[in-house]
Amino acid sequence: MENKICIWILELILLASEVLALSIGVGPAYLTSEYEPGVMKNLQVRIYNKELSQIEISARVEGDLANYFRISEERFRIPEGQEVYPLNVEVELPAGLSPGTYVTRIVFSATPTSGTIGVGASVETQIYTVVKSEKFLLAMVNATAEELTLRIRNLGSAEVESASAALIISDKEREVFSINRSFGRISAGQERKITYRNPGLVGEYSASIWASYDGQERAYQIPLIIGEKKIDPISLEMPIFRLGEINRIIVRYSSNWNRPVNFTPKLEILDSSGRVIAGLSANSIEILKDGSADFFWDTSEVAEGRYTARAYSIIDGVSESRSFRLSVSSEGIRIDEESTLARRRTITVVLLSAFIIAFLIFGRRISSSLRILKIKNLARRAIKQAELRNIETAARIYNEIQRRYNSLSQSERKIVYQEVMSAYEAIKGQKRKKIEF
Repeated sequence: MENKICIWILELILLASEVLALSIGVGPAYLTSEYEPGVMKNLQVRIYNKELSQIEISARVEGDLANYFRISEERFRIPEGQEVYPLNVEVELPAGLSPGTYVTRIVFSATPTSGTIGVGASVETQIYTVVKSEKFLLAMVNATAEELTLRIRNLGSAEVESASAALIISDKEREVFSINRSFGRISAGQERKITYRNPGLVGEYSASIWASYDGQERAYQIPLIIGEKKIDPISLEMPIFRLGEINRIIVRYSSNWNRPVNFTPKLEILDSSGRVIAGLSANSIEILKDGSADFFWDTSEVAEGRYTARAYSIIDGVSESRSFRLSVSSEGIRIDEESTLARRRTITVVLLSAFIIAFLIFGRRISSSLRILKIKNLARRAIKQAELRNIETAARIYNEIQRRYNSLSQSERKIVYQEVMSAYEAIKGQKRKKIEF
């Protein structure tokens, strides 16, 4: 009888172990990581909780290049009901690896939670890194709202005698920009580039890149994001206005993006002292090029007089605004765009005059201070966007910081170095996927 009980208990333990062993999966099972020495790259793997039960996971790195792979979490818990858990893997490979194929494994082990009978199961993702032979070129593209740069880098250990690269940027199936350039000889480790003025591309595109060198050719396609999404309020209308009633306000918006953009519209009504007397909201909407949002203003307690309507568009916590002057009376309403443009022009003229006088007096000192101030402001913006986890926006701001930083003198760089590094660490610390071209 005792033997039967032992066998029965053993069968239960094995059954529980088997259930646990089948409860997790990982994807993708295989990954390839291009060999780009010194370049920080981010990969992502997903752990699947097949049983949707609470489970503890431990992760470790094994294999040829384990010292150069870092996982964002070595131990974590997948809560009950969550099917997929994403995990970031950071890679920075050293220069000088010998040609060949290197295999690195990210191993995930499931541990029974408290009160569960069973043994842990292990699954793994294998990451293959192929180091090319002596001659190996990598072509890349950097794109901002101002310029497009095609770069080509010799990652091999031997000189390339003849190299050329081509780039085609497409909006869906339509070609909108192309470059085809010969770079000649490129020494091992050398990088060459050519920069063109951006012809007005802003939005989401695809880039096809070719690198041709000494009888070899590489071709690949990548997504390309240029500029930042921006939606401007452009006009405000009230088709019918009756003081003392609820009135419909129509705000029209314009988008610079080449794809539909989702944003949150908002409207504030301010009295002559600048106090907000009505905060009006609307549901998030999606527009392509242009669109409108409706607001409703209860004027039952509004007196005749002058007010300001300030319309906002909010994307990922960043807002654009425009103000309109409202002249309210029992006979109706008059709407004029507030003279922000005129005021801005006046301010610009005053600042420009002051700048010219200051430049004549202080010369390069003023110019240097402005350059330093601009970089510090950009660094603060990058840190703020990183804290909001808007990593792509933060990365684009940081690219602008780098461009300006490279133009500074050594003494100027020392002044802003700490701010630049703080922005870099804020972005890096998020452990999110960073796209670099």
